[in-house]
Amino acid sequence: MKKTIWFISFLSLLILTSCSTSPEAEEIAKYHNDYVENVNSLASQVDEQIQKSFATESPQETYDLQTENVLPLIEEIKKYIEDMQPESGEVKELHEMRLKQLSAWEEAFKLQYQALEKTVAEESEEEVSKLLKESDQKLLEAAELGQQADNKLVKLAEEHDVTIN
Repeated sequence: MKKTIWFISFLSLLILTSCSTSPEAEEIAKYHNDYVENVNSLASQVDEQIQKSFATESPQETYDLQTENVLPLIEEIKKYIEDMQPESGEVKELHEMRLKQLSAWEEAFKLQYQALEKTVAEESEEEVSKLLKESDQKLLEAAELGQQADNKLVKLAEEHDVTIN
């Protein structure tokens, strides 16, 4: 009898604990985990491919490597984030912040790519430098937007008692 009462008490506690997690908390955790699992892993691949492209012997090889390997990864990241459909207002707000971050990041790569195209075409160094400077500014903007989104995530996690890694 005591075992039955203990088991029912344990089961009730388990049910109450699982019910205490709000839908918002679950969505925050899921959004973050999906982002880390998919976006961060693809972004790491972008970084690896960029590093490989720096080791090439000519601007044309760099251009080819980035065309074949980097641009498709950036498009995959963009599609993944754009396809995410958060439901709660708080997570939608975080998602909008991530979309702005992605937009600036993508623009930085487009500017770098344009600079690389101009280098391959042996156009003026002034044009290339201008594009690279604009790209650097966009990368800084993306980093700032990313930090703002990270701060929002931490705030949401604290408000909803969600552990994030």
